[in-house]
Amino acid sequence: MNRERLKTLILSILVIMSVILTQQLWFPSPVNTLKIGAGANKDSHMTVIEERKNVISPKTIIVSFGVGDRKKNYYTILSSDIDSVWDRSKVILKGYFLGDPEIVPVEHDVYVQAGILKSIELEFGDNMPTAL
Repeated sequence: MNRERLKTLILSILVIMSVILTQQLWFPSPVNTLKIGAGANKDSHMTVIEERKNVISPKTIIVSFGVGDRKKNYYTILSSDIDSVWDRSKVILKGYFLGDPEIVPVEHDVYVQAGILKSIELEFGDNMPTAL
């Protein structure tokens, strides 16, 4: 009976560990927001801003140079200087969304043609939390 209880205990521990590790695999969360610092008990405005920046910031930025041909559209993926591009993009997006944006349906050809133009594409991470 003692051996059976040991097996049951080990099996239970393995099941719990697999659930926890699977949860971490499928639902990643920003590491910086989970770190417990020395000043974690203080409600610092700067800490909230830093946490929001870590959560709501693009993971990659793609700059398209708009050559004019769908097959030869040259682009680059930024790996450095993401923060400055994101800060400048926020100003443009804020001005757009604080105005009165108009959503107009377009034809497929117009959409494809717009994809060829010079542009900056901001790609955000998956599983972005909705409550901040």
